[in-house]
Amino acid sequence: PIVRLAIERSGSNMKLSWPIELSAYQLQSATNLITPVAWASVPQTRQTNSTQVFVVVPATAGAQFFRLQK
Repeated sequence: PIVRLAIERSGSNMKLSWPIELSAYQLQSATNLITPVAWASVPQTRQTNSTQVFVVVPATAGAQFFRLQK
């Protein structure tokens, strides 16, 4: 399935969220997309509400890339 990751900035943080039906997916990040990409699970705790899974991460000055991995 196509999994859409929503990103919303809030002050010095970013909220990344995806539908709760896809809660088996894990959020990963990387600082660049040069092959081979070094994806790592984000250390922040996943939270849920009635419709989505979300993670709040600090916004950084450098590039940061995100993906959902099952």
